[in-house]
Amino acid sequence: ILKGVTEKNFIVIEDRKEAIKKSFECSSIGDVIVVAGKGSEPYIDELGVKTPYLDADEIMKLGEIDD
Repeated sequence: ILKGVTEKNFIVIEDRKEAIKKSFECSSIGDVIVVAGKGSEPYIDELGVKTPYLDADEIMKLGEIDD
């Protein structure tokens, strides 16, 4: 993906939780945040180790912080 990026104003955050959190911190009312790429499996597989994880859970936690 990075090879095709022509815009110079971006950051790369490899940790999904941190990337989602940063997107919320940088967004304003009316912005759209797209969380894509992982798929629907309920875990993250790192070197064969499956850790329970859902993007939706992280997004809901961030929404609760703002309430």
